[in-house]
Amino acid sequence: MGALALLSIALARRWRTATTLVAIGWIATSLALALVVMVSREPLMRRVDPEVARTIADAAYGLAARNLYYEIAIAVGVGVLMLVVSAVTLAFGRRRAR
Repeated sequence: MGALALLSIALARRWRTATTLVAIGWIATSLALALVVMVSREPLMRRVDPEVARTIADAAYGLAARNLYYEIAIAVGVGVLMLVVSAVTLAFGRRRAR
C-alpha cells in the first residue's frame, strides 16, 4: 500500500495535493479499521459457545487487536507526518514566491 501511495505521489502533476489526499485517505482508512476492530469484538465472541473456548478466543482476539492497533497508530502517524510535510512545503513555497 505504501508503494502505491509513493507511486501515485511521484506520478502526480501536483505532488503536494496528491500527498495531502493520500494522507487524508490513509488516516480515514486507519481510523475506520480501528473502529471496526473495536466494534466487532463482542459480536464475534458471542458466536463462540463453550466458556473455555470463549476465553481462548477472547485472548487471541485481544492479542491480534493489540498488534493491529500498533499498526494503525503507525499508519496514522505516517499520515499526519505527510500532512505536516505538505503544509510546511506549502508555507515555504509561498514565502519563496514573494
